[in-house]
Amino acid sequence: MTDTKDLLRGYFAQNGILLYNENRELPSLSSIGGQWNDIVALMENREVFYSKLYKGRVTYLSREFYYHVKPLRRREERLSPQARELLSLLRQTAPMGTEELKCLFPLWGSHFGT
Repeated sequence: MTDTKDLLRGYFAQNGILLYNENRELPSLSSIGGQWNDIVALMENREVFYSKLYKGRVTYLSREFYYHVKPLRRREERLSPQARELLSLLRQTAPMGTEELKCLFPLWGSHFGT
């Protein structure tokens, strides 16, 4: 079996994200000629990180890309109770403007940036 670690390193240096399974929107490990053993070796060396970032699918991220998105993980856990309640409301309703939101969910000042 051919060592494709250098191929994968080059790919990640240029692109930063790769899927395991075939997909129309993003390249996959097999579509670029990568091998499973080599992606595992890169993960073990912390050159590539495993995630489910893209649509819950197995997604490999370059070190640089990973460190850019890492602070965004679990953002909901850091929200205030009011912000979590507003987020829940937004997920249950159709898109609406700020004025409609203010009527449904009375907030003021810094909550709306005013």
